[in-house]
Order: sequence, then C-alpha cells, then structure tokens
Amino acid sequence: MSAMYPPEIDLEGIDEWPNVLLKMQRAKDADPDEDYCHHLVTRKCPDISPRFLFGITIAGVRISFMEWLDNCASMYDLRKEKSPMLNNGMATAIQSCIKDMWLKAGVLHCDMHLNNVLVSRDTKKVYIIDYGMAMQIDDAMRDDLIQALENKRMRPANAFDKFCKDHALKVILRRGYNIDDMDDWNDDASFLRLLASTYCRRRTK
Repeated sequence: MSAMYPPEIDLEGIDEWPNVLLKMQRAKDADPDEDYCHHLVTRKCPDISPRFLFGITIAGVRISFMEWLDNCASMYDLRKEKSPMLNNGMATAIQSCIKDMWLKAGVLHCDMHLNNVLVSRDTKKVYIIDYGMAMQIDDAMRDDLIQALENKRMRPANAFDKFCKDHALKVILRRGYNIDDMDDWNDDASFLRLLASTYCRRRTK
C-alpha cells in the first residue's frame, strides 16, 4: 500500500454494489490529497458523492476504487440535451451539496465544472466527483464559513471568496498547477455564480 492510502476505510455494503468504478492515473500526477478528500466526503456527507472505497499504487500507477452510479448524466450532457432538469431547483441542490462538502467534510473542491457534477436521471440526486484538486481546510476556516453561512446568511460564493479563495489559490500554485492553461476551470465560488446565471438557466432556443 502507498502512503496515500486513507487511514480509515469502511467497506460495509460493498458486496451490494453491482459495479465499481476505477480511476487510473500516473502516480506522479496523482495529488496526495485526492483520495483522502474523497474519503472524507464519503464519511461526512455520503449522499453527495460516489462512495470512495480505497486507493493503491502499483508499478507507478495510482488506482482509485469508487462506487459506480447507474443512469447518471453530467451537467455537460444535460446542457447539450437542453434538459428541463437544469432549473432553479437543481441549482439549489448543487449549492447545498457544495456547502455540505465545505462545512461537514471540511473540503474545498477547487475544480468545479460541468463534467464534475453528475445528476441521476431517475432520482435527480446530485453527485460531486473528481477530487483531483481538492484540499482540506482547518477548523478555523471552517468555523468562519459556518459563521458566515449560518449566522450572517452570507451567500456561499461570497463566503468562499472572503475566507477560502486566497488559501485555495496558494495551495493550487504550490502543487504546480497552472490554472491559466486549464479550459473551463472554476473554483467553488465562480462555479456557484455560474449555476443560476448560466448553467441552470433554461434555454429556449
């Protein structure tokens, strides 16, 4: 097992899953926090993400095992289809998932885009995927978010910008990412702002 293997793994119920999804990437390209952040979200708010199982590194390849979700579509696919599912209710559901990720798991995603949000065609449940640029926040930053969102009723995007944005950018740059070269890159706040204005706005043509 590699040093990136999460310290606590709950495999209860794995035998009930018909399929398991594998994500494979070169170990040198895999961020050390990716699997652990996904694992934290799985434990603290299990309804907002495919369940993370475990990760191993073999012969320079990082393999992450996670739950397979049946009959889901990305937001990108739903926009191509001009799906009526993309409405104000969907925007609210996605915002709620992102807030849970911050406040319950203490995780910032930092790579929110249309292909990283899945929607069940059967239940309309929302799932956040791909924690490749995700990072943990400390208790002080999480407390600031809780205070802003629950007591001061600040908009989530504004709270992220005030308490998390600078920290997130520093970590991203320290890891060697060049966000200027990334197509359609959004941090959590910019994605939230696009939800109602663009992504979940019904198009008539």
